Amino acid sequence: MSDGTSERLIPAGEGIAFPLGTFDTVTTYGGPANLLEAANTVGLPLYARQHLDEKGRWIDLMTEASVLPVNKRPRLAIRLHSSN
Repeated sequence: MSDGTSERLIPAGEGIAFPLGTFDTVTTYGGPANLLEAANTVGLPLYARQHLDEKGRWIDLMTEASVLPVNKRPRLAIRLHSSN
């Protein structure tokens, strides 16, 4: 969160498991970068830009990735409970 705290999405003592070896279960979508030139465009997996300072002394490199993994088969997810 913006104030430096975190929000627990899975309650303490619980977890989620997915079986291995399944096909076409998870896909990943890329979102547009936080740049004006990327507004209303199809997202890419990675954006990289370089900016040369006005005196030519250094290059500032900026990279950004806005990825969203999506479980396309949510019924495969198993809820785990801990007794601790």
